[in-house]
Order: sequence, then structure tokens, then C-alpha cells
Amino acid sequence: MFQIKNNFLHNQHLVNILNIVHKKNFVWFKENEKPFILKHYLVREQGRDVSPYTLDILSEILKNIEAKIILESTIVCYSPYKDHCENIQRSEFLYNKKYKTLILFLDNGDGYFNIVGTEKIKSRQNMSILIDYFGPYILTNSKVSSKYILQIHYQ
Repeated sequence: MFQIKNNFLHNQHLVNILNIVHKKNFVWFKENEKPFILKHYLVREQGRDVSPYTLDILSEILKNIEAKIILESTIVCYSPYKDHCENIQRSEFLYNKKYKTLILFLDNGDGYFNIVGTEKIKSRQNMSILIDYFGPYILTNSKVSSKYILQIHYQ
């Protein structure tokens, strides 16, 4: 159902991604208020919209996952909040499609990942979760610091 891999990226590429994400001109869209969640679409609806940062961020990652088609890819920023709040990840575009998902935690935080019916998995920097599953899953914010997560849904 899913595989976990620590140290998924070379450290330099991880640092490069974080540098891009922290640029002033990196555009975020507000997803939620409490906890405060921001989202940046790298690829939306199988290429209908593509971020100018897509190649810089995804090029090395795509070599590791053998993706033929990127359906959607986002970077999500969770602000710290006093409690863990479960945020169900869903996409209308992905509904009724067969795909795989890669989740990559770009920094440390005390949040977790969960598919209903499985154990909660504590997030760690540069840890990836490869999911051969089509459906919603849960990500949480951190209580102590902002948390950045890269998601790629692909075939």
C-alpha cells in the first residue's frame, strides 16, 4: 500500500527546493485559516497550469519515481498551530483516476501522515512516502514550526 524512504533526496537538492520556496516571488494561495495553510501548484490538472519553478523543483525527484504523467503536484505550507489539525487531502481533478502519490516532507515538524485504517507516521525531513492508493489521506500541521510538504500525483 505504501513505502517509506528516508533521505529521499540529496541534501543539496533539498536545500535548493527550500531556497526556492522561501523566495519573495514564490506565489502561495490560501487554503485554510485555522491552521493557516498555503498551497503552491507546481502542476495543476495534468499541465493546464504549470509553475515557473516546476522543473527546478521536480527534475531530480521525477528520476526516482518513474512517472510518465504528472497529474497534479503541490507544495503545501502548514503554519504552526496549538493543536494537530487533520487536513484531508482531496482533489476533484483526481477523482476516479488511478494514480500513485509521492509525499516528501521538506523539513522537520511534529506532524504526521495517515491513511484511514493504518498507523500514523511521524513526519521527518527528507522522508518520502510512496503510495499506491487512490483516495484521500491525512496530513497534519506542526505545533512548533511551519511545515512544508511536496506532493506529486502521477501515473
